[in-house]
Amino acid sequence: MGFLIVPIIPITKGISVHSIQGIVHGNRSEQIMSDVLHSAADNDIGYFIIDLSKLLVQDNCFPTFLFNMMSALV
Repeated sequence: MGFLIVPIIPITKGISVHSIQGIVHGNRSEQIMSDVLHSAADNDIGYFIIDLSKLLVQDNCFPTFLFNMMSALV
């Protein structure tokens, strides 16, 4: 479950849902960050709704990753 694809689902122009599922670790967090930033730039996304309902947190790295991802999107 730790290697699930992170879907980015367009809702309407400029708004997408980003569903983070499974376990987020170092390599996976880098891939998620890259996918999100590329999607935001390529599709002119101004707002992400972040769904964490299927996330499994196993260490304290995720809050830092989430903060960094949100900061990069601003």
